[in-house]
Order: sequence, then C-alpha cells, then structure tokens
Amino acid sequence: MWDFFLWIYDNLVYKPQLNLLEFFYIITNDIGWAIVLLAIVVNVLLWPLFAKSYINTQKMRLLQPHLREIQDEYKSNPSEMMKQIREFYKKHDIKNGSTFLVLIFQIVFATGLFRLTTALSNDQDLVGLYTQFFDSPTANFGKIAFGSLVISQKASQYIWIPLLAALFSYLLGMYMFRWAPKPNFPQPKKQKKSKKEQEKRDVRLFDPETFQKTLELQTIYFFPVVIFFTNYFIPTGVAIYFLTVSILGLVRQFLIVNYFKNRVDKMIDLIVASDPMYRDDDPSNNLEADLDPSLVASQPVPALAQKTESKNKSQNKLTKIKSRTREKQTRKS
Repeated sequence: MWDFFLWIYDNLVYKPQLNLLEFFYIITNDIGWAIVLLAIVVNVLLWPLFAKSYINTQKMRLLQPHLREIQDEYKSNPSEMMKQIREFYKKHDIKNGSTFLVLIFQIVFATGLFRLTTALSNDQDLVGLYTQFFDSPTANFGKIAFGSLVISQKASQYIWIPLLAALFSYLLGMYMFRWAPKPNFPQPKKQKKSKKEQEKRDVRLFDPETFQKTLELQTIYFFPVVIFFTNYFIPTGVAIYFLTVSILGLVRQFLIVNYFKNRVDKMIDLIVASDPMYRDDDPSNNLEADLDPSLVASQPVPALAQKTESKNKSQNKLTKIKSRTREKQTRKS
C-alpha cells in the first residue's frame, strides 16, 4: 500500500513539478524565477478552490443564526447536533472541504519542492523528466537564484526572506478580517425568549462568534510568527516558494473579494428573501407600518386583525351611544 502511495506521489506531484520547473528554468535560465513561476501556476490551478472557500465562508456568516438555533436545540445530544448540522450544510450546499483541500495541496506541492531543493543541495540526480519533451530524463538546474541566493542554504542566511514572508502573511490576515470591504449582512429579527430559554441559549458547546474571533487573532498575529520560523529553518529554494505564495495570497484575496462582490450580494438577497428568520411578518413591529398605515392593510396578520376588529367594535358602540344621546336631546327640546 505504501508503495502505491509513493507511486501516486511521484507521478502526480513530484514528476509534474520537476518537469514544470525544468521548463521554466529553460525559459528564464534562473532557478529563482523558475520557482516563482511554479508557485504562480500552482495558485492558478487552485483558484477554483480558493473561490469556493470564500463563497462558503460568506454563506456561513449569513446562515450563522440558523446554526446557533440547531446548537441550542440539540446541545444535549451532540451526535444528533452533528447530524442536523451536516443536513443543514447539504441543504445549503456548504462544502467546507475546499478549505482543507487548499491547505493539503499547498503542503503537497511544498513537499515536492522541498524534495527537489534537498536533492540539489546533496548533488543528487533529479530523474523524472518526460523524454518526449526533453532530451534527457535527468534535470539540470543551477543552484543560484536571482544571481546571488544559494537555494540549498538555509533561508536564515538571507533573513529578509522569512521577514517578508511573515509581513505578507500579516497583511493577508489584516485584509481578510479588517481591511477588505465586508458584505452587508442583515440582522435576523429578534425573537422574544424567556429568561430560562436565554440562559440555555448562552451555554453552547460551540460558539461561532468566539471561534471567528479566535481565528482572526491567530491569522493576524500567530500565523506570521509560525511562517517566519518555518522559513527561517528551511532551504532557501523552499522559502522563495513560500514567500511567493504569501504575496500571491494577498493579491488573490483582493481579486476574489472584488470579483465575487456582486455574486455574494445577490446570494445574500436571495437567502434573505426566502428566509423567514430575516422577515418580520408583524407590521406592529415594523417602523414602516407606523409611518404608513397603508402598509398595515397590505400585511394582514391574525393578531393585528383581532386588534383592529376589537377597535372597530368599540368605535361602533361609541357611535351608537352618541347617536342615542342626540336623539334624547332632540326629543327633550
């Protein structure tokens, strides 16, 4: 079984990466630029997954109130809660797997490049080129990137590489959570709950808002530190790849947010229009009903109809009393 996985890795990851790197090296005659172009190709291939992950994230934010209701209702039965959440995801076509796939693919491609740079540093032959495209099955790369960086040395020799990678990771986190224009998510209508129900609601096995805040702090402040130390100890060739990925991540997030802005807005309008949680059918709770009485007639509600009927009866009764009083006064006169 292990041999089978190694065969898949060699033929689907290592060899395609080696051949792309050789192709870009022939074009640029510089291993540094070849690695940069390889990182760009990888990110372009992963673009659909990045886009799907972004759409899912926005949809999750909008549907968060429903998840809270599920958690409140089934908190005493975690297995049933997970079942209901899975059905909820399926109903709304939410697939969080795209986020994990992006991470897995990034790691897999990084390991392939790590293997290549390690082999270069140990003067090992890089065998695996497609002979139908190249003259020899063995690749032949230079070890100098951008004219001065030795890709086999640790990136700590060029401290600016880990620092730049950490800086762009920080900028990406800030843009994702604080700087990027946020979609206009409407607030669901407030439901009146008893004090006992509210206390039960406050105790959750999983609080999405707390999780979101924790994720924000980790992405902005913790991940850049991890990326700095990771790039500090790895070979320079791999560090160049990760630095390029960090820069592309910021550019990609900017493009995705602006490219899918209209689509996200339409998605929000569609969900809100079909979701009772965002509609308040009682005109007495709406400011518009107080300002424009015609809106009351256009939104009949049983409770309001009863109030109106009672009010009409009272007015009719009062009218009859006034009429009788006038008659008596007329007779006396």
